[in-house]
Amino acid sequence: MTLNTINLMDAFIIETVRSNGVSNEELIQKTLNKDVDTWKVFSKDFKFERLIELAEDEEAFKSIIGEGYKVSFVTRNGLKNLMRLKFQITESDYEQVENGYLNLEISDEQLAGIKQFISGNWNIQEIERNESKVKVNITVG
Repeated sequence: MTLNTINLMDAFIIETVRSNGVSNEELIQKTLNKDVDTWKVFSKDFKFERLIELAEDEEAFKSIIGEGYKVSFVTRNGLKNLMRLKFQITESDYEQVENGYLNLEISDEQLAGIKQFISGNWNIQEIERNESKVKVNITVG
């Protein structure tokens, strides 16, 4: 399966809506109906109309929401914010260093999700694994 590529801001908008309890079905339906104004309460900084533009290719939009996406370029803070929005991973869950994040202990599902969206400028190194968690370093380079 080839994932559609979106930019970091589009990912932030999608994950902000999701993190506020909006289901994929509702996200798709409201966007296709051009009814995104109710989401403005989630962030005054985001232009939720961008989702309507993204949904001009309805098939691609449904795939992005339902199957996932790749982000074209993820910055260090972008990665931190996406991990927080998508997986509730906070700064207390890792050691932040200049080139990334160390000793992040996550589930296999979270690891798969990060690997799915993260751009090619990042390396994920598995350090340790036990029955329920995997410890990784995620660094630029």
